[in-house]
Amino acid sequence: MQLLACVLMASVLQARDLRTRQTTCPNVCDLSRCSSAIKSCYFGVVKERCDCCTVCAAGGVCGQGMTCEYRSGARGTCVCESHEPVCGSDGRTYHSVCRLKAENRRAEKSDIPAVIFIQTGPCETGSQNPSSMRYKFNFIADVVDKIAPAVVHLELFNVPVSSGSGFIASEDGWIVTNAHVLTNKQHIKLELKNAMLYDATIKDVDQKLDIALIKIDSEVSKPRCPKPVTTGIISTTDRGGNELGLQNSVMEYIQTDAIINYANSGGPLVNLDGDVIGINTLKVTAGISFAIPSDRICQFLADSYDRQRKGLRYIGVRMLQLSDVEKESNFPDVSSGVYVYEVIPGTAAFSINGHPVHSTEDMSQAVQSNKVLSLVVRRANEKITLIMIPDEVD
Repeated sequence: MQLLACVLMASVLQARDLRTRQTTCPNVCDLSRCSSAIKSCYFGVVKERCDCCTVCAAGGVCGQGMTCEYRSGARGTCVCESHEPVCGSDGRTYHSVCRLKAENRRAEKSDIPAVIFIQTGPCETGSQNPSSMRYKFNFIADVVDKIAPAVVHLELFNVPVSSGSGFIASEDGWIVTNAHVLTNKQHIKLELKNAMLYDATIKDVDQKLDIALIKIDSEVSKPRCPKPVTTGIISTTDRGGNELGLQNSVMEYIQTDAIINYANSGGPLVNLDGDVIGINTLKVTAGISFAIPSDRICQFLADSYDRQRKGLRYIGVRMLQLSDVEKESNFPDVSSGVYVYEVIPGTAAFSINGHPVHSTEDMSQAVQSNKVLSLVVRRANEKITLIMIPDEVD
């Protein structure tokens, strides 16, 4: 037994001595001892242990979230790509995503719930904050309770579609909705969550963006009906308007399977934290709906503020886009213009201050940009030039 132990000890010492001799590097790099030129290395090349010869890097792929770092004279090592703190599904903050993955592997081996990545940053911030709606089991009802005071039901008069929605954008009664929900100068009443009904007036409209701004005037009476709520999942945030058959559209819509109907068109699309992320706008079919994103709403509000500050101009006409059918039947020799259907119906305006008019947007911009307008219109077969000074309205 003692003899066997001595033999084993001798073997260990010999192996250690052999490794020591193998790890000894020459004082001077002798390139002649290096192998012939390397033709190609799938994983790249590195310096060998003695930092003299170039050799192929060892193969292998690091795990997700890891990257391979090579140090001169050493083997590659898998290290974490990111050193930002992350939040796990167990509510704990980890120093990096790699620490989280290591904890997940430990959980899998211990037969306890897996730990998955929730968000970048500590759990105390963002959607993992304990005060966030996402932490609660009945989160949809909580989101509705949070956002409901800012949502209004619009009651419209003398129009085919008699209802819609909007949401309060400021404490002094400014409300955002869709432009298509409204018609110019119509009678509007709106209902708040506190069971009060108010008169409202249209303050600004952008037909191209399909966004409108209205303002509460005065309290009128007590109302009646509850507001509908629908839920869904967002599938994309950049569905182009041209893909939906909307000509000359520059809008990129949010697509969701939340149902949009007449009652909630113009109302807010909100996330689980109760933040407004869009305006419910279009429905293609059940389960395919589209919303205007919040960044476009913010831009509209900023532009509207500038227009309100400068004062709006008004010439007292209502216009429609001049369609190809209308051109062919009534104005065959007119290449551009808009159709004026109120003031003197059947009048086509096709030039303003010497510039052709191609859309109602062109007309609106010209009215806001010029103090005096030279408007060329077509009534029947007669061209008439009108000199107009727009009124300024509040």
